[in-house]
Amino acid sequence: NGAAILVVEDEPVNMMLITEILGRMGFRVLQASNGKEAIDMLETSEPALIFMDVNMPEMDGYATTRHIRSTPGPNQRIPIIALTADAMDGDKENCIRNGMDDYLSKPFQIEELVDLLKNRDLLS
Repeated sequence: NGAAILVVEDEPVNMMLITEILGRMGFRVLQASNGKEAIDMLETSEPALIFMDVNMPEMDGYATTRHIRSTPGPNQRIPIIALTADAMDGDKENCIRNGMDDYLSKPFQIEELVDLLKNRDLLS
């Protein structure tokens, strides 16, 4: 379908992995290695979805999401999926409270990613 997905991830191996998987599914992947880069990219692009790493230097995923949610414009309501390495009890609530729509714990299974994209009508 060629929809763009923004991946915000500071760990190069994780970035490479998710980019590869999404690319094979036919998505165009926009890459940002931190929250500030992601916010800058959103000024010129309107991705269908954002995968947001929670733990990043400079500006973490929560702060980045709150910023996106508080900025008027087409990207304000974009689905944001947290990528979290340490899925603890309360993580999902924390993600939702900070304006994220869902989360995927790393390392994720490809099936989980596929289901998530299907639920958002980005994959048939």
